[in-house]
Amino acid sequence: MEINYTNYLKIKQTGISRAAMAEHFAIPDWKLKKLIAINGWGTKRPTIGNESGFDEYTEESCYWAGFLAADGCVDTKNRVRIMLKYDDINHLEKLKAFLQSTHTISVNTDKYNRCSFELTSSHICDMLELNFNIVPNKTDKLKFPSHIPRKWLIHYLRGYFDGDGSICESFSNKNSITASLYVTFASGCRDYSETLFMYLQKELNLGGHLQKFKDSVKWQLKYNTNDAIALLGYMYEDSSVYLDRKYALYQRIVVDNVREKR
Repeated sequence: MEINYTNYLKIKQTGISRAAMAEHFAIPDWKLKKLIAINGWGTKRPTIGNESGFDEYTEESCYWAGFLAADGCVDTKNRVRIMLKYDDINHLEKLKAFLQSTHTISVNTDKYNRCSFELTSSHICDMLELNFNIVPNKTDKLKFPSHIPRKWLIHYLRGYFDGDGSICESFSNKNSITASLYVTFASGCRDYSETLFMYLQKELNLGGHLQKFKDSVKWQLKYNTNDAIALLGYMYEDSSVYLDRKYALYQRIVVDNVREKR
């Protein structure tokens, strides 16, 4: 069989090994490997066009660092990984666009219906640690990045909230007509939660409660109606990057002043 790209692809699509392919072409495996490399027949390695994306503080870099601090992870092999429910796959597309990455977003159609994004970059991991305190195995040792300038920290907080925060409406009793509003942050690190709690207290004069989840190692910051509205406005007003479904709740509750009613 003639060795050309068309025949190479045709055989490759059968799923056989490279060694078996070499036998089809009646050449040694090493020679086929060399031909693949020289002619660029193999799968091209994914690229990161904006590898310096976390080098400086911007709205996008701070937002995505906050989101990764909440919902992502880095490891000792310089991998950055994040997994979300499939409904939020568009958010991974936004992250991919920010990094100008050609990496594939993987979809897992098991019972959890999830999607994930992963890349490897020692530079990005270094910058996430240097500028945002994001390190491997961060769950119980994540440090709040108080050194981020105030004008940028708001975007980090929105990113963290989009990853590990929630907006809830519930009726306090059977006679309630309008639902009560709650906004929460969650973290596996007490020190992080306490520092965030004090920052919001100082920045927005919020009350709120800091408590540990029952039978869990996670901590929760909880803010009720008026504080919740102030906090949502602080995080989302004039923002340009956010998780769409949470931004829609902010629009309805804060901007349009529409709450759930019986």
